[in-house]
Amino acid sequence: MLQILEPLELCYWSLVETGDKRIADGSLLDFVQQVSCFGLSLVKLAIWQESDRHADVIDAITTHLGIGSYCDWSEDQHRVMIGYSDSRKDAGRLSAAWYMFKAQEDLVEVNPKQYGVKLTVFRGHGGTVGGGRVPTHLAILSQPPHTINGSLWVTIRGE
Repeated sequence: MLQILEPLELCYWSLVETGDKRIADGSLLDFVQQVSCFGLSLVKLAIWQESDRHADVIDAITTHLGIGSYCDWSEDQHRVMIGYSDSRKDAGRLSAAWYMFKAQEDLVEVNPKQYGVKLTVFRGHGGTVGGGRVPTHLAILSQPPHTINGSLWVTIRGE
């Protein structure tokens, strides 16, 4: 808890010493007191489940930080996750692999480049690229044509 309290208190006292006590005694002091009394708990936010909620949350954060509205930012690169950690358990290995392959084909068929978007598709199953069954280079070569295009996003379990 000291890791968060020390910089907050430093900000508070810096404001007080520079004549901005009124600002320091506002929401900053409230937050310092809350952290001192109750601690600080961070919770996971499953932002991949609904993109509208993700955009709303990020927009609120960027607006609060004064760096503009996230919703107004240009997005010329998109990362799209296909599959998920239990897709092989739910559908079976062959079925899950086939539908992820087809999903990748469908995504590139839309031709994101015509919209000025660079598309990077990645698999959300975690673990190694080849799922522990296939050497990495063969797993990469087995992707549908035109889906990698010089960009590969690899995740690890828990990311």
